[in-house]
Amino acid sequence: MTLLFTVKQLGKKRPYIAKKEMEFPFEENTKYTLEEILKTIVLQQVGEFNAEREEKTLFNFLGEQGILPTQKEQTLSEETIEAKLSEGKVKFNDIYNTKLADEDKAIETVMYAFKDGIIAVFHNQIQIESLDEIIELKEKDEFAFVRLTFLAGGW
Repeated sequence: MTLLFTVKQLGKKRPYIAKKEMEFPFEENTKYTLEEILKTIVLQQVGEFNAEREEKTLFNFLGEQGILPTQKEQTLSEETIEAKLSEGKVKFNDIYNTKLADEDKAIETVMYAFKDGIIAVFHNQIQIESLDEIIELKEKDEFAFVRLTFLAGGW
């Protein structure tokens, strides 16, 4: 099933992720708790993160056959630059931190963040208040995750 996601942070003009489509192993018109949905999302994201880390070799600048890439392969295309600008950062694909993410720790972190009010979750523009809340998923449903910022100080 395809779901749409937006990730925002209060105080920022542009969303961190703006309407990204992602495939998930959910059944359409089936009811899930927010906790089940969050766990599935985290497991998929950790899997993608770890797969990206494991694919990288020591010499990322070498071509697929182990030879130096051509000049054309070394430059970023206009389309690539535009896509990376919309994400907010233009960079090469070098990964310096090859440490893999821990699935259990990532799930625990997301659950704590929701319970502590650090993130707010919206399903089709309706805020979800509890991890036990039942959500019936349909194709192309929209989820928005908003990272809340705490203000410090007094009057």
